[in-house]
Amino acid sequence: NDNTIIIIDTVIGPHDPNEVAVKPKGCLSPGVTNLEYTIHFENMGTDTAVNVYVLDTLPSELNATSMNILAASAEMYVSKYVAGGRTIMRFDFPNINLPDSTHHGLNGGTFIYNIDLVAGLPYGTPINNRVGIYFDYNDVVMTNTATNIIGCPITLKSIATGPDKVTLYL
Repeated sequence: NDNTIIIIDTVIGPHDPNEVAVKPKGCLSPGVTNLEYTIHFENMGTDTAVNVYVLDTLPSELNATSMNILAASAEMYVSKYVAGGRTIMRFDFPNINLPDSTHHGLNGGTFIYNIDLVAGLPYGTPINNRVGIYFDYNDVVMTNTATNIIGCPITLKSIATGPDKVTLYL
């Protein structure tokens, strides 16, 4: 007990507020046919971001024709392109005028969409989605990757019985 110290402090460090999140997360149980993506972007620059757009190259495991926009924090235009057999969705926020990073809470935007999975995906299929966010003329800001897997990975258990060892795959 005499070698304990409790310190309550603020952690200061870098944080990228530009992200993509998916519901449900992780392993997809049987019967799940639809995913909901939330994309959040935030102007971390030193000047107003007048125009913002987001490019989402949809994973081939998603049915692009089933996309349904659920919400957007500002006026948004959606367009679809096909390039190299991949579907690219563009989400435009013209004249969004996001203030600089000193205006926390006012300098970001969000949109949400849901989309169906392609039918018949085999067990163990990964679905990875990452988006690129463009603030005016600046280079792309890439988000994290939101990942799902059809089903859950198999857990391996080894059981020793008698003189012979048997490994079961469950």
